[in-house]
Amino acid sequence: MAGPIPLTERKNSTDPKTDDVALSKRRVRPWRVVAGAVLALVAVLLVHFLVTNPRLEWGVVAEYLFEPSVLSGLGTTVWLAVAATVVGAVVGAILAAAQMSQFPPVRWAATLYIGVFRGIPPLVQLIFWSTSPTSCRASPSASPSVRSSPPGTPTR
Repeated sequence: MAGPIPLTERKNSTDPKTDDVALSKRRVRPWRVVAGAVLALVAVLLVHFLVTNPRLEWGVVAEYLFEPSVLSGLGTTVWLAVAATVVGAVVGAILAAAQMSQFPPVRWAATLYIGVFRGIPPLVQLIFWSTSPTSCRASPSASPSVRSSPPGTPTR
């Protein structure tokens, strides 16, 4: 088995096995150029659509963009995003530590929790968690303080 080829022998070599990568030329890839041109055209058309479409009513957007209620909603959105990120990081760190635990029930519970939430698609979880409060409410007949009226009876 031969050792590495000295640098002086590599510079003038024409054998592809001994060519230096630093001396190689870049390959031309025409489909990358075509894909880049198509993406640039799509970007230009999108900008043209956004600027020239009268139905977007940019004047209305400019009028209400800095409205106090819009800025309040923006602040709430940013606050919720930061809070969710912090809570997710803390819960993730706790679950990661629990998965490395030497105590099997803790490790199993963490693995089950992670497996369930990874295995269920996010859209299904969103639908489940958004409808579960209404589906878990007690029926009117189950609560003595709430009386159900027959259909057609006016409500107060």
